[in-house]
Amino acid sequence: MDTNRELRILSGKLSSLRKKDYIPSGLVDLAAKAHESFVTATVKAKVDLPHPNELPTADQLAQGAPLVPRNSFPFDAIQASDLFFEHLDMLKKSHDSLTQAAKEIEKAVRSNELTPDQAFEELLADRPGLFTDWAGRTPNAPKSLAFVTQCAMAPSIARTGRDLAVFLPKDSIWKHGHCPVCGSLRHMAELRDKEGYRYLSCSFCRHQYRVRRLSCPFCNETDFEKLSFFTSDQEPGFRIDVCTSCSMYVKTSDFRSLDKVSLPVIDDLESLVLDVLAADKGYSRPTNSCWGF
Repeated sequence: MDTNRELRILSGKLSSLRKKDYIPSGLVDLAAKAHESFVTATVKAKVDLPHPNELPTADQLAQGAPLVPRNSFPFDAIQASDLFFEHLDMLKKSHDSLTQAAKEIEKAVRSNELTPDQAFEELLADRPGLFTDWAGRTPNAPKSLAFVTQCAMAPSIARTGRDLAVFLPKDSIWKHGHCPVCGSLRHMAELRDKEGYRYLSCSFCRHQYRVRRLSCPFCNETDFEKLSFFTSDQEPGFRIDVCTSCSMYVKTSDFRSLDKVSLPVIDDLESLVLDVLAADKGYSRPTNSCWGF
């Protein structure tokens, strides 16, 4: 990762975000701090990768096996623990509802009712129970524990995803409904190059990979009559791809004719208005943002 380039892109994206009056300034500030932390921490993360002989064979990959299942995905537990408290402190310094939620989480950690390792284990296993319970305990900021946990693990998980991706077949088109690296679901799509090649971004390890242009990213529907998209004049460069077979959607950035650079985690925030439009039309997205909300 080119840290300086990533931070320059972030700065430009944030300037655009701050012009959108429907995105709270506090949310933009929080996103800025979280992504800055992610960029600087990713290059420092220390992870032990499995031996190449332990990875799936080419035939197993072709059948849809991810390189490493999410529930056993390597990450830097020491760094994640430090970042857990760093992001908890971010919330404490934010507005009232987030501050109160952070204090509730901190109180539970101090009493050993909750540990960062427990939250990490639940996120790896993709078990929502703990985070659902905490959403009930912090109703004014229900995603607070999910945010802190995901931001704490994200740098080393992304580092693992990047380092593992070299073992994937070169220039291949992935045809399965999950990430080829970790097996998780996608959260954003992007069209690239003049041919409009389609890439998806993993909601967990953030790996970006090429897929078929005409297919549902969740159920793999390929019948073009069941696949559609719509746009909003309010958000040029974005569209929503929908599937009537599974009633799911994915937001897609298409900046090929615009002077913009894609940064999926920020694109997701920038295009929030499209999530509202998709929900109004009866479609849903099975994943949260890369920040857990």
